[in-house]
Amino acid sequence: MKTTILAAALLASTALPAIANEADSYSQAQAGAMGKVYEDDFGVVGMLMRAGYACNNRHLIAFGVKIAAGKQHRAPSDMLRMMDAFPELTKQWMQEGALAFNSHVGEVGLTAACQDVSQSASGQ
Repeated sequence: MKTTILAAALLASTALPAIANEADSYSQAQAGAMGKVYEDDFGVVGMLMRAGYACNNRHLIAFGVKIAAGKQHRAPSDMLRMMDAFPELTKQWMQEGALAFNSHVGEVGLTAACQDVSQSASGQ
């Protein structure tokens, strides 16, 4: 069964305990809860940014930036606050999303992977 690139990005796992190490302005409970909420979003951002560059598709890059800025489904301050509070962790999540895209390219080829992510992103 073929896994879409968005599903691969959403399934990418990270070590959530690492979020507690970066929690300067949040309690450990808040950090853990926020990590669960934002991990998937930042993975998708990384996947869209990587796909945008690999596929030479500015729309995917712009869509990733909009999500990172919180313009799609969260207040802009929420995503930016998370990035400011946990820069290394959010970077890790985005890198995992980029790696998920690269893995998908390895499975189906660049052209098909670009088509998959473009179709998935247009359905958002």
